Amino acid sequence: MKTSGIIVFLLTVSFFSAQNIKIQIADLPKDRVEGYNQSFFDLVDALKKSDKNQASRLISDQLKADHSDLLIQNLSGGISFERKMKMHQTGTIEIDGVMYPAVQYKYEADSSVSPTDIITVVFQNDGKIKKIIPYYSK
Repeated sequence: MKTSGIIVFLLTVSFFSAQNIKIQIADLPKDRVEGYNQSFFDLVDALKKSDKNQASRLISDQLKADHSDLLIQNLSGGISFERKMKMHQTGTIEIDGVMYPAVQYKYEADSSVSPTDIITVVFQNDGKIKKIIPYYSK
């Protein structure tokens, strides 16, 4: 339950109209994508363990400033830890007039071209997570 509270918090603070997310598909440099993947999966591991300190190190200062404790507490509500995730596509997203790298993840069991459940993770250039934007089918 504690883990689900952490995930719901991150999702609550970083959530913004996931249905209207416009990711511009682009091939990001392989080394950067590997770093982004590592950061995201490290965050998932930290959330599974309810390790607030580790989770806090992986998210941006802006995200931490936006009610860090509540963010980490609530993030667990949307990500299923029992289901394996894999990268779906990479690209960029514009937030407040600035372009940020983004990686979209889907659950491995979803073999469709357009996944029904998708998690878009927006990164700062330093690899820290700026936003997590989930979209789950109803």
